[in-house]
Amino acid sequence: MVRGSGFSALSRSTFSCSDIGSVPVTLTVTDNAGHSASCTTTVMVVGEIPACSITAIPGSGAFTGGPATTIYLGYGPQSVKLQSTVTGGSGFLYAWSGLSTGMLSCTDCASPVFTPASEGKYEFTLTSTNSNGCTTFCSITICVFDVRVPGTNGNKVYLCHLPPGNPGNPQTLSISVNAVPAHIPGHTGDQLGHCGQSCDLLGIKSGEVAGELVGTESTDFNLVIRPNPFRDEITMTVESERSDPATLTVYEMTGKLVGKEMSVNPNVPVTFGSELTSGMYMVFVKQGDQVQKIKIIKTK
Repeated sequence: MVRGSGFSALSRSTFSCSDIGSVPVTLTVTDNAGHSASCTTTVMVVGEIPACSITAIPGSGAFTGGPATTIYLGYGPQSVKLQSTVTGGSGFLYAWSGLSTGMLSCTDCASPVFTPASEGKYEFTLTSTNSNGCTTFCSITICVFDVRVPGTNGNKVYLCHLPPGNPGNPQTLSISVNAVPAHIPGHTGDQLGHCGQSCDLLGIKSGEVAGELVGTESTDFNLVIRPNPFRDEITMTVESERSDPATLTVYEMTGKLVGKEMSVNPNVPVTFGSELTSGMYMVFVKQGDQVQKIKIIKTK
């Protein structure tokens, strides 16, 4: 026992999901004369780091020959279930994000159904949190091609045909919907849509936009991040009319906390990322009771 006035200090008093396991904690007590004594104990942090994955399961419809993550408006399944699998803990909460979540059957369930209304490249991110408060993230991209021929009332679709004996001369055909099965799977190499179309050429319909500016869900503050993807460092500005600081937290896609929480003053650019290795991360920014999250990518 230490007598007299003085002060005491703990080596740490807060713990997170990144501390799961045995964590040594030291208490140091110092009196006014500068004499000190220390003792150490072990704190067991209990919890599990979750992990998740998403599988695309097409709805009912004719065979298209395309991957499960592709929808062809005008032919075949017109919806897809985003079936998630989450492990590591129990009592999971689910939150789906992306600018097109209005086309999901639900945003707080494990496996929503996506029914697109227009062509595009749709990206969705699932945030899942277990009963220990530990979080994981996973994403999926769905490509939607509109293969309907205008002015035909949906009776004709575009199809890329590889002529037998001359596969190096692909031709985009306008054919009856009833004639598609004769080409798919009837002709090897034929596929729905225009020849040369690619998911990468579609407009992105998501909360993450490739390039310098990244937009996020609507709140009382906006995030501006440049560049994204980035090679060395990334700069973020919290654009807000409020004066109270925001907090910035970076997580690996496994849900593991990276570094410490940062305090960010509104409308003042802050630079970070030099400490990160190449890969994908989720950044959470909180001001008051509002939170925005954004996906960042560091390249080699």
